[in-house]
Amino acid sequence: MSAEEERRPMERLKELVHYICDICKNESAFGATKLNKILWYLDTFAFLKFGKSLSGSTKYVKRQYGPVPQRILTVLEELEAEKAILIEEREYYKGIIRNYIVLKAPDEEVFTAEEKELINDMAQTVCRRTAKEISDLSHNAVWETAKNGEEIPLYAVLAVPDKITSKDEKRFDDFIMSRHS
Repeated sequence: MSAEEERRPMERLKELVHYICDICKNESAFGATKLNKILWYLDTFAFLKFGKSLSGSTKYVKRQYGPVPQRILTVLEELEAEKAILIEEREYYKGIIRNYIVLKAPDEEVFTAEEKELINDMAQTVCRRTAKEISDLSHNAVWETAKNGEEIPLYAVLAVPDKITSKDEKRFDDFIMSRHS
C-alpha cells in the first residue's frame, strides 16, 4: 500500500471528526467519550448496512470507556495544528473533559446528503445521553472480549453473531430509533 493510499482513510476520518465537532459545538458535555461513541456507532452501523465504514477507519482500539479509532489522537493533533479546532481540557464532575472548539468550518462537500443525515442523527442521539449511558451501550460482546489497548477491527461486529444479532442488535436499533422520541 502506497503512502497516499494509507493517507486517504485518515483524511476521511479527519474530515468526519471536524464535521462532528462542528455539529456538536453547542453541546456543553461534548468531549472525547461522545466523539468516539459517535464514530464507533457510525462506523459499525455503516459497516453492517453498507459493508464499509463511514470514517474510512476500520481499526478501533479498546479503551476504558469503549472503542476508539486507532488514529484518533493523530487526527485530533492534525486538526489542532491546522487551526481547524482547539482542544481545551476542563474539569467536569470528577474528571476532565476535552472540549473541541471549532475555529474554521469543515468541508461538508466531502459527505453525501445521506451520510450527513446519518452523521447528524447519530450525533444528536449520542449527545442526548450522558457519557456513561453512551459508554455502557458500546460495552457489548465485541468490546468485552478484547483486552484494554487491543485492536478491535471493525469486522469484529460480525464475529459473534448469536450475541450481537439478538440483544445487541435490539439495543442498537432502540438506540437509533430513540432519536425520534
